[in-house]
Amino acid sequence: MADLLETRVKGLDKALGGGLPGGTSILLTTETPEKTGFFCLDFLYRGLASKQPAMMITTDKSPEEIKIDAVKRGQTFVRFEEKFMRWIDVYSIPAGRSPDENPAINRVSSYLSLYDITISASIFQSNFYKLNQCHRVVLDSLSTLIVRNNSQTVMRFMQVLTEKTKKAGGSLIYVLKKGLYAHLEPELEKMVDAHFDMVQTDKGTVFKILKFPSEVSRKELNLKVTRTGVELG
Repeated sequence: MADLLETRVKGLDKALGGGLPGGTSILLTTETPEKTGFFCLDFLYRGLASKQPAMMITTDKSPEEIKIDAVKRGQTFVRFEEKFMRWIDVYSIPAGRSPDENPAINRVSSYLSLYDITISASIFQSNFYKLNQCHRVVLDSLSTLIVRNNSQTVMRFMQVLTEKTKKAGGSLIYVLKKGLYAHLEPELEKMVDAHFDMVQTDKGTVFKILKFPSEVSRKELNLKVTRTGVELG
């Protein structure tokens, strides 16, 4: 297919039949948050390496903490911040922190400020489109937003963010930690184009493709975290 976006995450494009259709929205459910974080950062970083802008909406850590952890794996996000990498920080101010100003980071004052998240994303994405007609977004995590908001409010926020991201040429991943909100998965799955799942087994981490917009059958892949990223196979 001519308009597929190659994720360049090792093993994923082959499993998806070449990559993601343009503007794909993905629900990524997980019981392994740490490895899911590695996967999401790998997804963003490999896009940046191909000059595709990237944005992370983070609710559980500050961008500064995420960047420090990424450097340990050889991923230097700061080198892309002048032009291609942007962050929406929903963690630092509610946590009582006073981080340094950084034009690549927009700090949101409250977990309840979903409108501010949407506006921040729209501003960043309008600039992204001038750089590249494709970009990548990760929101980690929906679970944290739902804890502090009504679930239906968060779903309406998702609808708006997804629509705006697609119009701007973006593909995005919504992370949902499994457990407390498992009952919302069927409704959330209907709102997205694809559904991936990460589970921990006795044999390691399994990455499942549960739903996909093209003729890709349900698949299960082993996920490994390496010093250079993640591998699926």
